[in-house]
Amino acid sequence: MNSTELAFEFLMQDDHEVIIYGVLKRLNITKSHKDYDDLLQEGRLAFIKAYQRAPKDDGQVCLPYIYQGVYWDLLDYLKRQTRINQHQETDDDNEILELPQANLPDCEIDLVYQQILKNCDNYQRKYLIGKYQLGLNPTEMARYFGVSRKTIYQWKQGILEIGQTVFKD
Repeated sequence: MNSTELAFEFLMQDDHEVIIYGVLKRLNITKSHKDYDDLLQEGRLAFIKAYQRAPKDDGQVCLPYIYQGVYWDLLDYLKRQTRINQHQETDDDNEILELPQANLPDCEIDLVYQQILKNCDNYQRKYLIGKYQLGLNPTEMARYFGVSRKTIYQWKQGILEIGQTVFKD
């Protein structure tokens, strides 16, 4: 048998799978968590990797070493998922577009848009052009205009504030 098959066999014998459940508990991942099944599978794969790396004394495997390896691998997996989820486009980018459409007919939307444009600085105009004429999301706008995403969100916030004052009038 190769080392992967031995690792799977070791995982399934006795109560070694309980190590994975212990790691999930330590990470506060319950069965109601939306990614529980994925994390359980990732934990099993991490167990196999940790078993293969674990030091073996007299044929015995060091279970605390495997536990720590599974913990670190799952922690890395959760960090990667968080980073991926943070960089995905959110639906709040359509706030500006949705505000006037809720209460105004098309001709008035154009008037409100023109009113907002009059009160915008050059950077906020760039945001509006990027969003509505070029159809870019914040990440694409940041690349296109050569600024950070934080700057793009600041431009957007300024436009929202202008839009609020226009709607008050």
